[in-house]
Amino acid sequence: MSTRKLVPRKKGSLSIFNNLTDELINEILIRLPNSKVAIRCKLVCKRWLSLISSDYFVTTSTFHHQDKEGPFTLVLLLGQKNNNTRVGYVECPKPKRGISSHVDLGFLLSQTDKIRLEASYGDLILCSDGRNNCSICNILTRQWIILPPSLYSGGCIGFVIEPDNNNARYEYRVIRYFPRNGRRIKGEIFSSEKGRWTQLVVTSPCTLEDFRDDTKTSLIACGRMLYCSPPADDFVLAFDPFITNDDQILHIIDLPLVARDIPPYHYQLSSKLGVCRGRLRFVQVTLLPSSSRCIRVWELEGGLHNGKWTLVHERIPTFTRPQRSDDINVFYVLAFHPNNEDLICCRAGNYSVVVYNLRTDKVESCIYPRIFMMPDWLEVSAPSCAALQVLPITQKWWPTPVRAL
Repeated sequence: MSTRKLVPRKKGSLSIFNNLTDELINEILIRLPNSKVAIRCKLVCKRWLSLISSDYFVTTSTFHHQDKEGPFTLVLLLGQKNNNTRVGYVECPKPKRGISSHVDLGFLLSQTDKIRLEASYGDLILCSDGRNNCSICNILTRQWIILPPSLYSGGCIGFVIEPDNNNARYEYRVIRYFPRNGRRIKGEIFSSEKGRWTQLVVTSPCTLEDFRDDTKTSLIACGRMLYCSPPADDFVLAFDPFITNDDQILHIIDLPLVARDIPPYHYQLSSKLGVCRGRLRFVQVTLLPSSSRCIRVWELEGGLHNGKWTLVHERIPTFTRPQRSDDINVFYVLAFHPNNEDLICCRAGNYSVVVYNLRTDKVESCIYPRIFMMPDWLEVSAPSCAALQVLPITQKWWPTPVRAL
């Protein structure tokens, strides 16, 4: 059996691509079959990394309109370890395990800061140190930007990104506001174009109530708007952060009358705003006199001024009650599935997280994250579940770039 002698290549023939222009290489790379292959090709050399990371490649690749939405994932704050804040992933609807993987956020802010998960948009997360320092990051690619220190700390906060289709730049808007008794709303807006925070003072046509730290919710991004439901749950505040006129930033959307007028002996366990297929949704969980839970989901159809809430789901779940010594009154909707209109992710009892199908009345999956089994969390009530810092993200076909300011 003969053996073939390996002849070393000359340096000049290591790669034919070295003699091609960027335009020609781009025409080859944009024909790659899928995003996974493209991401692997970024490891070939710095030149390919630059070309595949460019706006031109992202917007012209052959798989640009294919498989745009990836798995739906919940991100949970797991606490501190070795002075690093750690978060974990839970894949929905059918996770392989409880926590499929985890990431240390030590690359954000500083090693000693306790990082909070404030809000999410697509596959990006807005984090803070609990004071006035915020950052926007993609924890999958570990890209991030640190925003200038804000004027205030606390309050309700959220962010939204508006891509410019002409040059594929992404403009950020972050809103922080403080509802107080009365109609005056005070807050601040960050603009990536200006690179700074500006004060926000608007007048609400409806009277607002104070909120406590354990009942505040994140601002939910839908389209180019940010939405938030005050504790009274009578209406929704809608902010358009891209409007320059302060008088036109805030809009009020009344919630469904049935959701506001709860019958006697019915108790609201929880409520939440969310987004499914680009539409705003509102879910309310009530406890009936029979001790059963009732889940009702409304969807907003139409614009801000002529929008109408439509009841899309009303279900009394029949799945097995939580384990013994668990609190059945703890039933909190964590997130809507971004693409499947029938699925919601809930915390059922003190220990379990379930993905529930409202149409079939079946539990698609059930996990028991250890964070919920820690003694410090056992007495957390339903309205306080926001303090658990659980955020939904969508792993997109191509990671959303985090643009430098």
